[in-house]
Amino acid sequence: TYIGIMGAKAVARTSDTITSAQNRLNALNGATPESTNLAMNKMYVTAQNSRSSYSDMLSNVSKTMTLAGDAFDNNIDNAIRFQEIMAKAYTVGGASQEEASSSMYQLVQALGSGVLQGDELRSVREGAPIAYKEIEKFAQKVLDTEDSLKDLASQGVITSDMVVAAIMDAGNSIDDKFENTAMTFQQAANMIKNMAMQAFKPVLEMLNKALNSDAGKVILDGI
Repeated sequence: TYIGIMGAKAVARTSDTITSAQNRLNALNGATPESTNLAMNKMYVTAQNSRSSYSDMLSNVSKTMTLAGDAFDNNIDNAIRFQEIMAKAYTVGGASQEEASSSMYQLVQALGSGVLQGDELRSVREGAPIAYKEIEKFAQKVLDTEDSLKDLASQGVITSDMVVAAIMDAGNSIDDKFENTAMTFQQAANMIKNMAMQAFKPVLEMLNKALNSDAGKVILDGI
């Protein structure tokens, strides 16, 4: 009974992650069910290539496009590529899945607020030092200064646009460093979970449709 309950909770949690991402992506200007499905498939491939969590990828991309779409020129492919580079940067930095997820959550919040500073900046420095250095180098070049990133961030000049541009500019360099890292058991588990989630996505979508059907509403009313 316990295993059945925990399994049901895991299925419901996964279904909610997919549905929430779909809702955000469908709300974007010009979005269609077809474009949303295509974007989600791209995120799956990207998650596998970076050995990161597909669930996190769905959540982070959809949130960044909702909160800071302008920083990505309102192009979801740019947001996906940004997430891929950051996922690889966390791996190069030796961050665990939990550390990477927590840090990326804070970075998404920073992008939404428009500036990177405080705890969000510290989480990037600790989880992805290579990304931190690339942002610092890019900011010093753009602002024509030798001030540290910490000092610049305290001045509120490290904007979302600057962060995204810095990471995208460093993409190839981080890709190369990532290729020289060895896969961990946790990353292998991520890839297996991603495959299971992708394979069961039609079933999860069917369950969600049943939940939102007239019969589903009758059951909820009865409960």
